Amino acid sequence: MDNDTDQSDENYYDDDDDDDDTFSRVGDPPPLPDVCQDETQGIESIAACFMRRYDACPAFFVGSLRNACQAAFSSETVTERLPVLVYLHNEDSIDSNVFCSKIFCSEIIIDYLAHNYIVWCWDITNELNRNKFSQIWLELFSSTPLDGYFVDKFPMLIGIMRENPRLQRWSSLSEYEFKTLSTRDTLTRISCQLTRETLLQELIIFKEEFDEREKRPSSNILTSSKLCTDVFLEIFQYLSLYDIMNAFSDDAISLLCKYKLPVHLSMTSPAFMNGIMRKLDRKQIASLQWNVFSTNPQVSLSSLTIYTNVVSLTLLGSSNSSEIGQYAACFPQLTRISLCYIKEADFNQLKYCLTQLPRSIRRFEVHCSRVIYVVDSMLTQLNQIKIQNENIDYFLLEVGCSPVSLAHQYYLNCYSSGLQMILDFIKNLTSVRYVHCMADQANLFMLQDWNEWKNLLPVCRQLKKITLQTWRHTPSGEKYIKKVLELQRVRT
Repeated sequence: MDNDTDQSDENYYDDDDDDDDTFSRVGDPPPLPDVCQDETQGIESIAACFMRRYDACPAFFVGSLRNACQAAFSSETVTERLPVLVYLHNEDSIDSNVFCSKIFCSEIIIDYLAHNYIVWCWDITNELNRNKFSQIWLELFSSTPLDGYFVDKFPMLIGIMRENPRLQRWSSLSEYEFKTLSTRDTLTRISCQLTRETLLQELIIFKEEFDEREKRPSSNILTSSKLCTDVFLEIFQYLSLYDIMNAFSDDAISLLCKYKLPVHLSMTSPAFMNGIMRKLDRKQIASLQWNVFSTNPQVSLSSLTIYTNVVSLTLLGSSNSSEIGQYAACFPQLTRISLCYIKEADFNQLKYCLTQLPRSIRRFEVHCSRVIYVVDSMLTQLNQIKIQNENIDYFLLEVGCSPVSLAHQYYLNCYSSGLQMILDFIKNLTSVRYVHCMADQANLFMLQDWNEWKNLLPVCRQLKKITLQTWRHTPSGEKYIKKVLELQRVRT
């Protein structure tokens, strides 16, 4: 049995190692304590353990894996960028000590890594430390580097480089990609025995692939256009993050992050959100659009609380007044809220909504696809309730045609009550200064009774201007807006 063991060691190591350097762990502390939540302390502990055991150690990056990737790829000079090598250690694998003493801590490997890689490491022997690594990894990638932490997979080496610029998409969950270089005593790519020579050759191959990718120009308008950065930053201010990513690709994220530009975020799938938030500082999200029907309301609320700098919130889909108040309460700096309804907006509900809004709201908008109306019984109840909001100073109402065909005569019969309901709602905004109403041609008749609009002036004493506009779509699909009426209070 001893002869078999010696032969196995000889195959695993290099032929010039005749001595037996097998390490005894008796009395020696593990590379990581049982619970290690700090990446910097963890790396320092592993490095100290390696020096104690093997009298040598690769130059581990002392810090988080995310910071290691940023340090490796952030240089403006292409030749100064380096791939990242991740070493995963498992004390329960008999191959870990053999690999470290004979290969990983050998002079030739240490010297090559020092000049060609950023090396990061972690010990996953303990379950809590395995969980910590999973958390670290999922912050950068959408999946773990292996299916289960089986002992026979370790030791493991993983190479990390930036995503292929020709394949890069805004919907990618990570700006990096990884490749498993070796597991236990085998090179993954060619399934051959792991030795110093074969590992060195594999590291050289991965480094050459990395260098070639970094030299490859990104095929997007930011790098190919001769426009200066200031022009792009000006354009970005008028686009949502979704539009920016579609038009300018992933390189736009770098500019947004570098100049801390506030952006508008349209919340979509959790996968998309996770991918974007790995690349963008959440403090830059100043405007948020959320579909109230997209997920469970409680899940939605918990997801929104991380965006603490949001000042503008758009809610797609009708919602009751209490839910609207809950969404608004998630953002301490919120000053604008916009409600976009699929069909009609119930102003009876909207009146109650005023009582749920935070005092910080200054701008309130309602967008609906149909003419706004409620039944007479609702109007009667609405008129009996006195609700006042002293914070909103700008109110916008936009009414557009629904694709659903409705009897035009019905609208002719109820348009006056619809306008009265709108005016009754505005009268609750005691501090409103600007009222702006927009309607398409089909709904314009409901809003253009100028005498009714003038009745707001005695009630809303701070009202400065009322503007009524209509729009139509040109044959090319553009929206043409025309001012119909404007009433401006003249102070004496």
